[in-house]
Amino acid sequence: MLTNTLPATQGLHLGDAFETLSGQVSLGTPDVGAVAVLGLGYVGLPTALGLLAAGTEVIGIDASPERLAAIRGGDVDLLPSDLERLSQFDDDPRFTLTDDPAALARARTVLVCVPTPVDQHLAPDLRALRAAAATVVEHAGAAPRAGAVAGRSGRSASCSAHSLSPSWWRRAPRASSATSAAST
Repeated sequence: MLTNTLPATQGLHLGDAFETLSGQVSLGTPDVGAVAVLGLGYVGLPTALGLLAAGTEVIGIDASPERLAAIRGGDVDLLPSDLERLSQFDDDPRFTLTDDPAALARARTVLVCVPTPVDQHLAPDLRALRAAAATVVEHAGAAPRAGAVAGRSGRSASCSAHSLSPSWWRRAPRASSATSAAST
């Protein structure tokens, strides 16, 4: 059994991490470069809008030209606050909407937000996620990147990098074989 050996008053407080030497609170955003969001459904689009609100350049990629037209026209099912954000970022040069996966080459980070529906046995259908992983490998720059993050839409079980990635990616050297899965 583990016990906390620090008195409650001596613990680290979240606010401490944001204080500068002068005692001012600084919530500066690190330079993360352009972030590509692959899949602009009910998870990807609000995520893209949140990144934009934080000052990040976003490359929104969706395979459906109809979905992209609906986003551009503001005709999407979002919370009222997200609809307001969407209207604020209309014509913003930091927000690219495209169906061209070659745009992934401009991104430093890629978030995959594609559907993973489950069947009657609660087994996820990973075809869209596998296709997205292959697209990222093909288009996201020449050098393989260390690690992997799989963003998922739907209620599916965690997936490993091995089960998601094309055979080339499985053979590529990686700093870590673990894959973090962001469940929505």
